[in-house]
Amino acid sequence: KTGCNEKRVFDILNCGPRTRFVVRGKDAPFIVHNCVQATAHDIQRYGIENLEAAGYPIVLHVYDEDIAEVPHGFGSIEEFEAIMSTMPPWAEGWPVRASGGWRGRRYRKG
Repeated sequence: KTGCNEKRVFDILNCGPRTRFVVRGKDAPFIVHNCVQATAHDIQRYGIENLEAAGYPIVLHVYDEDIAEVPHGFGSIEEFEAIMSTMPPWAEGWPVRASGGWRGRRYRKG
């Protein structure tokens, strides 16, 4: 039981059902779930759309890896990584970059 001047604190140790992050709302706590993953997805989706517009058709993505099938000699790993590293306007200046690209005839876990 809390007094009139005391406020409940919701933090990582007291984060609601099933150990999710909780943000205190006006009347009750709100659960914020997977916000980092959702942000990463939005950034990756932005990169995929830009890659496809540049002629790199994405045929598969596995977690944070994007796989395109392009004709032999088309583009470069450096161009692919530069396109993937371009942030959406709302994330401009964030220290995010793509790296570790490779070419191959078959997919392998990088």
